[in-house]
Amino acid sequence: MPAGEAIIEVEHVDAGYPGVTVLRDVSFTVNRGEVFVLLGGSGCGKSTIMKLICGLQAPSSGSVDKPSDLRIGYLPQIMEHHKGRTVMEETLTAFDRINEIERELESVNAALSVRDDYESESYLE
Repeated sequence: MPAGEAIIEVEHVDAGYPGVTVLRDVSFTVNRGEVFVLLGGSGCGKSTIMKLICGLQAPSSGSVDKPSDLRIGYLPQIMEHHKGRTVMEETLTAFDRINEIERELESVNAALSVRDDYESESYLE
């Protein structure tokens, strides 16, 4: 995705809970490379917007569009976490999959750097 391309589009979203409308006709776009911040008083809908973006809640109307492979780190206000972990340790678990992929790449690169049997079945595997 090129820089500046929309990665999250929220269009005309209404959301809330039985008997309570929290968001009405909310629209915004987040483009690749942008950083966005949600600011507001208690009960204004910040957590609801994050739940909508993360797919944890559906809007009552409107749409929230994002690429299916987009990964979003979200720590809820009332956080369920592994006992004994600090908030920072829990936050860093969002990168577990990336760290695992990096370890796999390092392992493959190390193995390739010492191999010279380029035509063998095990090398092709």
